[in-house]
Amino acid sequence: MLSSILQTAEDAYYQFPAVPETTSPTDTAVFWIITFFVIICGICFIASAFAIISAEERGVVYRFGKVIREMGPGLNTKIPLIDRVERVNMWITTLTLEDQALITKDSVSITVRAAALYRIIDATTSLVNVEDVQSTTSQLAQATMRRVIGAHDLSQILEHGQTVIDAIKTELEARVSALGLDIDKVELLDITLPAGMQRAMGRVAETRREADAQVIAAQGELEGATLLAQAAEALGDNPNAVRLRELATWREIGADNATMIVVSNGNSAEVVAGNTAAATRGALASAAADAAPVADAIDQ
Repeated sequence: MLSSILQTAEDAYYQFPAVPETTSPTDTAVFWIITFFVIICGICFIASAFAIISAEERGVVYRFGKVIREMGPGLNTKIPLIDRVERVNMWITTLTLEDQALITKDSVSITVRAAALYRIIDATTSLVNVEDVQSTTSQLAQATMRRVIGAHDLSQILEHGQTVIDAIKTELEARVSALGLDIDKVELLDITLPAGMQRAMGRVAETRREADAQVIAAQGELEGATLLAQAAEALGDNPNAVRLRELATWREIGADNATMIVVSNGNSAEVVAGNTAAATRGALASAAADAAPVADAIDQ
C-alpha cells in the first residue's frame, strides 16, 4: 500500500511542467547589499556591548534612566541599545578666582586674586547631583573666601596668610564634599590694597626702620664708650702701654710724607695725666733749642 502511494505521488509530480530557475543581475546585487548591511549591523550591535574607559575617566551606566553601576578603567560590557554610559573626567582642575573685591574685619577694602585645585572623587555623585561642576565650585569658593577673609583683620591676612588659606581650604572642602569633589590646594595669588592704605603702611614701615636704626646706633655708641673706658683704664695702669700707643699714633700720622712731627722732650705721662700745657711748653723749648744752631749758621 505504501509503495502504491509513493508511485501515485511520483506520477502527479511529473505531470506538472518544470519551472526554469533564472536570476537577474539586479536581484543578485540587492541580495549582496542586504547581506552586507546585515553583517555591518551585527558587528555594530556586538561592538556596542563593550565600552573602553581611559585611566583618567570613570563611566556611569544608566539603564532606563536609572544609575546601575560605575565603570572603572579598561574594557567593560553593557547591554546594547539599553545601557547608556556617561564619562566623567577625574583630572585635577584649576579654578582661578579673578579680582575679588572683599572687606576685612577692620573694614578695609582689598582685592584678592586666588586659585584652587580640585578633582572629582565620586563620579556618580558629581554627575547626578551637579549640573555644572566648575561653575558650582567657583561660586562656593567665592562665598567661602568672602566669609573667611571678612572674619580676619588686614594685619592677620598679611602676616598669617597661611592660616587664612588653611581656613578657606577646610571650609571649602566641607561644602564640596557632598558634591563628590575634593579640594587639593588653595592659594592667594595676589592681594591689592587701596593706594591710601599703601602709603600709610609705607610711612609706618619707614618710621619703624628709622627707630630701629636709632636704637642700633645708640647701642653701638654705648658699646664703643664702654670699650673706650676699659681701654683708658688699661692704659692708665701701664705707662709703657701709653708710650706704645703714642708711637703707634705717630706712625699713623706719618703715613703721609707731607706731615711734620715735632717730638716733645716732656714726659708723656704728663699728657696722659692732663698736663697738656707743660707738655706743650716742653715741645716748644726743644724746638727752639734745635733751631738755634741753624739760625747762627745762616747769620754767618
